[in-house]
Amino acid sequence: MQRDPGHTSDVGARRRRPSTTVVPCRLAIARHIRRAPFCVALTVLVLAVAPPTRSQSSGTWERLGPDGGEISTVHPDPHSPETLWVGTWGGNVYRSGDRGSTWELAGDGLEAAVIYDLAGPQAAGGVLIAATDRGIYRLDEQSRTWQRATVTGSETEIVVRVAVDPVRSGRMYATVSLGVTAGVYRIARSDDSGLNWNVLEADGLYYDYAMAIAPTDPPTLYVSSFGRVRRSTDGGETWQDSAQVPVIVLDWSELLVDPHDPQVLYASVRSLSDSVLRSEDGGQTWIAAGSGLPDDAFDPQTLAVWPNAPGRLLLGHRYQGLFASDDAGQSWSAVAGVTDPEPSGIGPVAVSSDGLTAFAALDRSGAAPLRRAPPTLDAWQALGDGITASSVVGLAPRSTVPGEWLASTGDRRVVRTTDDGATWQASHDGIEGFSFGRLTRSPDDDSIVYLPARSSVLPVTMQVYRSSDAGVGWTRIGEGLPCCGNEVVVDPFDPLRLRMATWDDLVESTDGGATWQTSQQSWLNSSAQLAASPHQQGLLVAGTSRDSGLPVSPPQLIGEIRRSTDGGQSWQLVFDDVGSTAAGFWELVFDPEVPGAVYGAYAGLVVGAVVRSLDGGATWERLPLPDIGPLYSVTVGSPPGSEQVFPRRVLVGTRDRGVWFSDDGANWAPLEPPPPAQLANQLVVDPADDGALWMASSGGGVLRYRGLPPTTACEPTEFSLCLLDRFEVAVVWADGSGAQHVASLSPISRNTAGFWFFTPDNLELAIKIVDGRWLNGHHWLYYGALSDVAYEILVLDHLTGEINRYENLAGQLASFGDIEAFPEPELGPAAASPQSSRAGRRGALREAASSAVAAPSASRAGLATASAGNGIPTPEPLRLGRFEVLVSWYNGPVGGFAAPQAFNSTSGAFWIFQEGSLDVFLKILDGTVINGRHWLFVGALTDVGLEIQITDTADGSVRHYSSAPGEPRSFVDIELF
Repeated sequence: MQRDPGHTSDVGARRRRPSTTVVPCRLAIARHIRRAPFCVALTVLVLAVAPPTRSQSSGTWERLGPDGGEISTVHPDPHSPETLWVGTWGGNVYRSGDRGSTWELAGDGLEAAVIYDLAGPQAAGGVLIAATDRGIYRLDEQSRTWQRATVTGSETEIVVRVAVDPVRSGRMYATVSLGVTAGVYRIARSDDSGLNWNVLEADGLYYDYAMAIAPTDPPTLYVSSFGRVRRSTDGGETWQDSAQVPVIVLDWSELLVDPHDPQVLYASVRSLSDSVLRSEDGGQTWIAAGSGLPDDAFDPQTLAVWPNAPGRLLLGHRYQGLFASDDAGQSWSAVAGVTDPEPSGIGPVAVSSDGLTAFAALDRSGAAPLRRAPPTLDAWQALGDGITASSVVGLAPRSTVPGEWLASTGDRRVVRTTDDGATWQASHDGIEGFSFGRLTRSPDDDSIVYLPARSSVLPVTMQVYRSSDAGVGWTRIGEGLPCCGNEVVVDPFDPLRLRMATWDDLVESTDGGATWQTSQQSWLNSSAQLAASPHQQGLLVAGTSRDSGLPVSPPQLIGEIRRSTDGGQSWQLVFDDVGSTAAGFWELVFDPEVPGAVYGAYAGLVVGAVVRSLDGGATWERLPLPDIGPLYSVTVGSPPGSEQVFPRRVLVGTRDRGVWFSDDGANWAPLEPPPPAQLANQLVVDPADDGALWMASSGGGVLRYRGLPPTTACEPTEFSLCLLDRFEVAVVWADGSGAQHVASLSPISRNTAGFWFFTPDNLELAIKIVDGRWLNGHHWLYYGALSDVAYEILVLDHLTGEINRYENLAGQLASFGDIEAFPEPELGPAAASPQSSRAGRRGALREAASSAVAAPSASRAGLATASAGNGIPTPEPLRLGRFEVLVSWYNGPVGGFAAPQAFNSTSGAFWIFQEGSLDVFLKILDGTVINGRHWLFVGALTDVGLEIQITDTADGSVRHYSSAPGEPRSFVDIELF
């Protein structure tokens, strides 16, 4: 960050007010320069480079698939046997009107990541209720739009169960989390079909939240809590407890009322023994039912009751398949033919309201997530046409073959497309595992792909798989590695060197995965992310988090970044965001085109942030970001019509606020419209189409955005230079005859430009722009001149479209500073509060800069004559032929020497605060043929106090020049030596 003092004056120049429109030939130097044909060319130049007011997106999202995904709940419509609703773990609801043969998204407006439960409608065509991680949503089938209904008033409330009263119209119940204390739930009631809710004054329900309503008189509400079931007959105002159940219940999965006898209840539970319980007296006493079921009852079971066959039940087992009972759960038999091979994990089960169709959702199912069968439970059919609910973990385009992509999903699939997402094929032969991580292509051969996978048995370990044919077939190359890693990182300089950050350690292979070693890095944990620099061999960064140690709930985590320059042998803590809450890193990425640039995205419960380093991870800054919640992905890429400029476009994926982008790291805007799925696991700019962004979503499959807006970053022309990759600068000057010319360009650094008027070795003007937003919300402009010709400086801000013009009249040798040159637009960081006057602002800025700069204290005289003898080291001088130049600076009690930078044998510059950001610009010319003397020209691009010492090494003569703080000066001495 630039730290130039901000005290300026208007010496030698007048600032023209900025204009956002270009008036042809209306130049500030018109009084002194005749209008010439070039004026037309300049006007065309400025008009050609002026961008829109700001970069806006107006693209479209499209769902690319793959079909399938994970279904969290199956809900047959109680009034229409043909209608079926399913909710997904990705936060969407799908509707079928033909018993599951085809599907469509059920309305717009859902902003949830998980659908836990569905209930209703109470009457045909009524309101459907969804319990989600964002509270209650209501769907009116007439409007086909979801609307959120707040239960507790908290934005973080979680509703896990809903139930509709079968007797009282409009009454329904929900179990809702208090939001801040994990595992504690309350019962809420609505009497107006879910529009308004009241939390009932009942004891908390801890960890268990199953709920059912019996159509008794009055209706009886049942809820589970630990090893008991509670009931209420007065709408939840008072409660009675049942007796303890006969097994140790760890969790209640389902609580159902038998439609043939309201006194009969069934419960599927997570326990150490039996998994099905039955009560025949309204929950007063319970018996275990379950002969014929697997011994493994540890995981939650899903249960359904047949509506037209008393005592007939369905039970889904997460690992062992589907089971049926015809005697009220006393005995069970396995149902064959649901999947192939058998058995397979089963998720939610349901039976249509007329009893003619049974449904079973597959756990981590693949392309067809639902199965359908007649009452005989044979002839099972695979369903899912139109359901795109896969949680895509990672995307890997093939750069050498346009249109070819691989995707890994949360339901244990790898899929491949060769036609840009139009069709997908399963591509995971040879891979086994409970869950997959991201895909990584080798940097020197994109047909080689790596994939980590977690085991499904205890103890949980990692395996690594390798494909040598672009993902068609896979071979295990590593197994039994520490759990759990998300991505294999291939060394850009040595493709046989693989690394992976796990929860427990950093593992590495130097032989392409044949053997692996651990490095005993105890600081790694569950949020570990790893990235390797493509520009510097051995440079790694790793993001983790640590517990703050504060006695708060939930625990407060601190985001950390560590850096290694020796390939992971040693690590240094370089970032410790002590101001964050519940932060864990989700992605770190090096810019593949810009050396030193690396970005990180991390997320907490409700907050997120983006961090950036421009020096290879040695130092980091937290970028200003709107309140858009947790971030789960970050990428960089060049948008359409741009070269590889820096800073390039940064895109971040959020949990439920879509995708946001920035062209300068400070100003952010959302991609419009937002994506139809919420949580963005990964973002990838299409290598074959830089106007397309691919998104791996959690619960919405792969999505593609077409129409990324053009960059607001500056691109230079033959007439102009770019500063900070945002500000385009051009200079027009007039010669002695009044003819106009465009100044020739001489790039100096990222924020400083040089211009010459007559010969390339004779620079006449230097301009720099510094980032002063840290003090007053503006970018600042300084210029210093070594010529007194008439000229005008035009500066175009490519982010806002604003044009500033600065004029110098003939005969003036001017330096100038403008600390309010370019204010930030609305999305930028808040500007500092304005002072009462310009002088007041100058004083405040100078005081702030003085306190921010760490430099040894010295007097004005001491700085000008400093030497090794008085304890202040003398730097290397700037050598211009036989002359040596030293420059020192001061601002109140702080100061130091400026560092030299030579251009040629006659001209050079000095920088004070940051290398490349020039502050003093000078040249020494041989004028002896005119007056027998050498001539000195000095232009200041800062307003700190300056002391300039010039030594003629021919005879040891010394000259001194001074300027006080607050007076940026350009001056000439034609009698130097």
